[in-house]
Amino acid sequence: DAHVELVVKKERLEDCRNQLANIKSEYAEAKKKIKQTQSTISHLRNELNSITERSQLVSFWNVGFSGKGVPSLCIETVLPAISNSIQRYADVLSGGDLRVVLRAYQETKSKTVKEAIVIDSVNINGANVYGGNSTGERHRLNLAVALGLVDYFRSVGGFSSNLLVCDEIFEGLDATGVEL
Repeated sequence: DAHVELVVKKERLEDCRNQLANIKSEYAEAKKKIKQTQSTISHLRNELNSITERSQLVSFWNVGFSGKGVPSLCIETVLPAISNSIQRYADVLSGGDLRVVLRAYQETKSKTVKEAIVIDSVNINGANVYGGNSTGERHRLNLAVALGLVDYFRSVGGFSSNLLVCDEIFEGLDATGVEL
């Protein structure tokens, strides 16, 4: 009996050693997989960081060359000169009554700002918006804008023309407006 019991205990001990060896082997394999996974995660993080940096750079240039980037900057840069050109004609056509300024932004109803070329016109004798002016004053303003733009582009772009076609520019003007 004692011998059988000893044999059984040896077999159990051997089973325990085999199980322990299996567990150690599984532990070593799991540890190896964890290291591989950590290495993969580290590699993927580096790749994600690289992609994020490239994406930010692409986004920067995407905005830079969109309507809100370089073209917008160019427009904002020339608007004061164009405004001055338009104002010179507005002074002549209105006897100095119209003040004209071009802006590159417009406030929306929701109080946000959007890009848009806006012509602010103030009549020192009344209206502070384009639509508040009389038909004749609006025609003078439109003519000042057209002449101012042509004048500006002629000065910077080598544009040259000895022909100006105007359609019904005296419509709505009183005698003084026609004379101016």
